[in-house]
Amino acid sequence: MSHRQFVFLAGLFLCSCGDGPGTASDGTGQNVVLITVDTLRADHLGCYGYFRPTSPRIDALASESVLFENCTVPMATTLPSHVSILTGTWPIEHGVLANVAHGGMAYKPTNALTSLSQALTDCDYATAAFVSAKPLRLNSGIDKGFSHFDDPNAPQRRGAVTADRAIKWLAQHLREKNEQPFFLWVHLFDPHDPFDPPSEYSSAFKAGAGLEAYLQERGFSDASARPGGRMVKTRESHDGYDGEILYTDEQVGHLLDELDRQGIRERTIVSLITDHGEGLGQHAEPGHGLIWDEQVRSAWLLRAPGLSARRVTARVSTVDFLPTLLELLQLPELGAFREQLSGVDVLAASFRGRPQFSQSSARLVEHGQPLVHSVSQGPWKLHWQDQEHRTLYNLETDPFELKDVAASHPERVEELQEILLEHFVRLQARSAKLGAAEEIVLDPSTLKALQDLGYTGAEQDD
Repeated sequence: MSHRQFVFLAGLFLCSCGDGPGTASDGTGQNVVLITVDTLRADHLGCYGYFRPTSPRIDALASESVLFENCTVPMATTLPSHVSILTGTWPIEHGVLANVAHGGMAYKPTNALTSLSQALTDCDYATAAFVSAKPLRLNSGIDKGFSHFDDPNAPQRRGAVTADRAIKWLAQHLREKNEQPFFLWVHLFDPHDPFDPPSEYSSAFKAGAGLEAYLQERGFSDASARPGGRMVKTRESHDGYDGEILYTDEQVGHLLDELDRQGIRERTIVSLITDHGEGLGQHAEPGHGLIWDEQVRSAWLLRAPGLSARRVTARVSTVDFLPTLLELLQLPELGAFREQLSGVDVLAASFRGRPQFSQSSARLVEHGQPLVHSVSQGPWKLHWQDQEHRTLYNLETDPFELKDVAASHPERVEELQEILLEHFVRLQARSAKLGAAEEIVLDPSTLKALQDLGYTGAEQDD
């Protein structure tokens, strides 16, 4: 019997016993814990094949989860990527095309969209968010629907602080309202530049033969420059970055341990998603915001009661997170919410993968870089700026996008361009129906915090 058949029959059994689909054995709805990790390359995790032991706790979670090997994000930028995760829509639909707009203005998603937190609040869920950096600030639109939203006063805070606050909220909620299901979102920011892990993690990794082989295979430059001119040394950045990941992995472990300590593992769905990757000198790019695979590839793990652990090779997107989650929850009140979603249930028996799309950040235009879109289908990936600027890569023979083969496969270029342009037409029509995103004036303290993180001004990399 397939997993889907089992869930369906189990749902019929629960209905006959008086409990609706999406309920745990004690009659309460399934809890949802979403952990998002900022700026974490999937290929720097052991479960995705990395040679360094950066992620023992995440790897353990992967062994109990569905792991999506080929997941992409719509944009390698924090706020747009998270809005897509929490609304199930593409950036062109929700309207958030960068962390920060122009002249002290900030993007805010269209009010026509409903977020997961709003939808679950309507299903009598308790909802809480704990975020670690100002791109996901209060009043950015990402906070819609959360009854409790905890963001830092400073530009960012350590993951341990965020995790501890989330654990404290969880313990209090279970003491006071154990019968009420909850949606808890925890965002960890530590792998973001600058890479300065706590002292006990700062010397965890040192460049050696393993790193040299990794860098050579992927064509890294020895150093790369951020838009403001600051040079980033590739080997040093890898050591610091991996130390940050190891530290973050420990915080993920603390969160998972609390679920076990509270005895709620068997009625809690856990998903870990990375919002985008980081260049680190690959393609001579130190940061993110572009469409190279190392920047738009996401790690996505999904653990749920009754869901068998396995690896999924089909192409998926983080836009698919919400429809997949809703199928697991089976809450009838969310029927109207489903109509908003552009993704699909990637655990459905009928799912076979579909073309995936990404776009560069609108903020890069300020640094003279054009907007570029990508479409991936099968082994092929097209980078598209316009009719005159198109590059094609065969990810099966060239997984690190080192050789443009557009000239030798013109028919494939035309085929993928048509798929991409049809995608544009669909999304632009839907965007017009939903209404434009808002631009809001940032208060001086928030603007300063974003500048300190490198999101505006000379060091802007988003």
